[in-house]
Amino acid sequence: MKRKHWLSLLAALLVLALTATVASATAYHTITVDGDTSEWDPDDVMETDNGGDLYLTWDENNLYIGLGNVNVDDDGVFFVYLDTTTGGSTTSATWNGTHTLPFAADYGIAVDADNSINWLSWNSGTSSWDWNAWPGSKYVGRSGNQTTELSVPWTSMGSPTGNLYVVAFFQNQSDNGVTASWPTPNPANNSGSETFTHFYHFPSLVDGISPDASVLADHVVINEFNAKGAEHIELYNPTASAVDLTGWYLSDGEGTDNLSGSLAAGGYLDVATGLNLHNTGDEIMLYDASDTLVDQVAYGFNGAAPIEFYESPGNYSIQRAPNGTDTDDDARDFNMSKIGGGTTFGAANNAAVALLGSSIVINEVNAYQDADDDVNFDYYELYNPLTHTVVMTGWYATDGGDSLQVFTDTIPAGGWTVYSGTLAIAYNDPLYLWTDEGIRLDQITSDA
Repeated sequence: MKRKHWLSLLAALLVLALTATVASATAYHTITVDGDTSEWDPDDVMETDNGGDLYLTWDENNLYIGLGNVNVDDDGVFFVYLDTTTGGSTTSATWNGTHTLPFAADYGIAVDADNSINWLSWNSGTSSWDWNAWPGSKYVGRSGNQTTELSVPWTSMGSPTGNLYVVAFFQNQSDNGVTASWPTPNPANNSGSETFTHFYHFPSLVDGISPDASVLADHVVINEFNAKGAEHIELYNPTASAVDLTGWYLSDGEGTDNLSGSLAAGGYLDVATGLNLHNTGDEIMLYDASDTLVDQVAYGFNGAAPIEFYESPGNYSIQRAPNGTDTDDDARDFNMSKIGGGTTFGAANNAAVALLGSSIVINEVNAYQDADDDVNFDYYELYNPLTHTVVMTGWYATDGGDSLQVFTDTIPAGGWTVYSGTLAIAYNDPLYLWTDEGIRLDQITSDA
């Protein structure tokens, strides 16, 4: 049966459609270090443990760290460890004992009281931690205002542009019992030395990232998949303990893949699936032996996660980015591997993070084909809401199929550009916009 397809999304409707997929992005975000948490945004709140809120954000000059609802001045010591480069130590500095860190840290923060705050740096020559003067601004929480705020100049840690790893914990002042830890899957047993295995990872420190997007899952996750070519689904165990997969299974609502064996802590399982996932969109669900839903992802026409570019099927995958992150927002948690970047089944993901709503947006779409389905009159409009010109050299748009449009344009502040006929946008097609680094900036999916 011959059909004529129309999709015309005007500005008012697009606002609603885009709102569903745009994640709030807060960094760059400059914080005044004064003990007032009102200027921290919701996306700056990493997690809460034992009543203490960990805050984190940054701008081009400083890393900002906050701790809310904890009287550091009287109750204990607040530690933060940072990894920015090769080398470092997996053992914390000594304070009535030590702890095992989840990475080789290069720098650390020790906050004891208003006049006792130190910047720690690992000395590879002496294989020990150096306790240095504090390089930034500080406000230490006390009984009248239990908020700690710190600013650390990027120059104090080698001016990193990405791959920042962070772990934090609060311990007693008189012994090394940990009473709160961030990320929260880390132990806080108040019983002596701890082994931390979880951390926050920021692959990029550019403008427009939501800091809390780096929250690792506390359960086995569907970490990577491809629906085109030879289909694979990767499971990842971000927890500190092995998980028995006996009786577990994967499902797309039509078929199942039975699982078995044990998935080690920090381990990956590459499943060559027989689910026959749909190229245009589907849902993947992971169930445990009691038929309890453990994790799920919906992609393409069926959800907010993107669908991989079809050219050379099997050379692209959809990955959680950062690796193992789960905020229950598929648009935000998943991204496609970079063009030419390949897949990472059985290892940590390498896809860039999605920065939805941080730059150029898809402002209007019209999909149309004639009655014979052989002539395309489709178009889409890109709009620059920023206050500066954006150079799109090497950026590209995909429609979930085998069409790819590469840009060489610049769009001035407040300007827009219309493109027509290249992607062959048809009824029900998603539309994705990517930078040359594989960062997904915007998307729109409609079943209109």
